[in-house]
Amino acid sequence: GNGDTAALTYIYSKIQAEREQEDKVGTKDNRLRLVVACSDGGPDDEVGVQDLAKKIGQLGAVVVGIGLTETASAVPIIYDTPYSRGDIAKDVNDLPALVAKHLVSEAIKLFPERAKESARGVINAAIAKFKNVR
Repeated sequence: GNGDTAALTYIYSKIQAEREQEDKVGTKDNRLRLVVACSDGGPDDEVGVQDLAKKIGQLGAVVVGIGLTETASAVPIIYDTPYSRGDIAKDVNDLPALVAKHLVSEAIKLFPERAKESARGVINAAIAKFKNVR
């Protein structure tokens, strides 16, 4: 097993504390938060991982579980929830491109609809470059 639940618990507590501080001060932080959990095996507690992914997702962050090599082939399945998604890096050298793929996919969602329309060609070309990464 691995420490996914411990790491996600720590991330959840940090984001939750930031949200509480924002509420206290009366501000709103609209940053994109992308949590990437890299695992070289399956988590000790699959249900715990999914529960934490839900809690983190409800705080507005996106959770992506990435299995490192075939030894972690269960990671994409475990992280395939309404609040998270999973992927696998068959070779560790693919990891930067996989993280970039998920970051670009989420960043595009932040564009105003009008900007998405005018930049659709550029966006589609950028996403197409990541389609071969898996």
